[in-house]
Amino acid sequence: MRIWIVVPILLTGAASVYAANDCRTPVDLSPSSVPPIEVPQRATAYAVVAVADDSSPPGVSAPAISAGTVTFAGPFLDLLRSAHAIKPYQLVWKDSGGSEVCRQELTVAAGTQVSTPAASVSLADCIDSAKRWIASIASDRKLTGARHDFTAIVFMESGAVCHRNRDYGVAGDPIYVGLVTRDDTVRATSVSFVPCEIEKEEPTVRVDAGLDGFRPHSAMTRRAAPPVSPLYEGRVCFNRDVTIEVAVTPTGKDPQTWRHAIAQHVRYRATAQIGILSTDLHDSDFALITDAGGTQIVFDKGPEDSGPEWYANVVVYGVAHYLRDLGGKTRYQGRDILHDQRWSDRLGLFFGVSLSEPADRVSAGFAFELLAGVNLLGGYERAKVNELVGLSSGDAFTGTESSLPIREEWDGGWRLGVALDLRYLTALFQRK
Repeated sequence: MRIWIVVPILLTGAASVYAANDCRTPVDLSPSSVPPIEVPQRATAYAVVAVADDSSPPGVSAPAISAGTVTFAGPFLDLLRSAHAIKPYQLVWKDSGGSEVCRQELTVAAGTQVSTPAASVSLADCIDSAKRWIASIASDRKLTGARHDFTAIVFMESGAVCHRNRDYGVAGDPIYVGLVTRDDTVRATSVSFVPCEIEKEEPTVRVDAGLDGFRPHSAMTRRAAPPVSPLYEGRVCFNRDVTIEVAVTPTGKDPQTWRHAIAQHVRYRATAQIGILSTDLHDSDFALITDAGGTQIVFDKGPEDSGPEWYANVVVYGVAHYLRDLGGKTRYQGRDILHDQRWSDRLGLFFGVSLSEPADRVSAGFAFELLAGVNLLGGYERAKVNELVGLSSGDAFTGTESSLPIREEWDGGWRLGVALDLRYLTALFQRK
């Protein structure tokens, strides 16, 4: 039973009706027709997450909020009921700023029937079949660990995605699309990737946007039920967001288009950092003094400055990968800074210029990422420093101090230092 609380407000002559949903009453998914769910006050968005770990149900794309309510029905409701039987899920309501408003329990009564055709594939079978197909892709790509360098999406007959091998994509990693079905009641006719950009650093590389990689599932060899039929294998897109669009024609129904969005991490070849290098290369200050015998001699007063030097650096990621690719068989596409964490990903080259003397002090060497955005530097520094010409400290000199023969000479040495990614510094100083 719904309870409506109406509070009259004298605003433009109208009363404001407050939503009844305060998140205290669980949403029952058992009825064949689930009533629209009122959006709580202040909430403008929501997510369906597992109670245990806040993970999303496999392949569920939740319906949008419309006119202050959200309606669970059709394939989404069926898939959510099936997923809820594996582990409980709940609604997380959020405000316009992304902050959590409240959490609301979802319930499904025991014995609730999922209204899917008898020939359709269950969620558990779809996930199992998808995992076997993804394992075969990893084997074909000669991957031995749990980490994948590709994205795989598997659809069910309902159009929902039952399984992904990872919750993110990476620009430049190939994308595989598959369909699980027990019969030919659903037939895919095309697969598109919108948008799908080519790699900007290589404008001559062409990636067609058509169906060159499309493989109709009806032409594939059937495996043990339930089968996975590859629809598209190995599409490469270099933009952040890609939507997979699968055009299908269900038997006896109008054509449909299934859509699934992938958020892709960008691969970076380099990053900008601010760092310090320990150094003893500083300009010295020279003067004249008179010794006990009355002779005027040169005196080195020591460096005008002391301590480390601040540098602006460019760090090129993955130097080991570039060395590997010298043979020309492969080409390094850059680093996914969130997930590429092997030593070969974290070892790079740095090139720096002094913040105080950019034209007179430079450095270069190796950088190794100790923590996210924090690099240990080891390299060679070259700098212009003041030096006496033809004289040394303690030598006699009959001229004036202003006539001392001093000139700038390049000198160098090996240095150690640390650097912090510019993105972290920017975020730090922008905090209110």
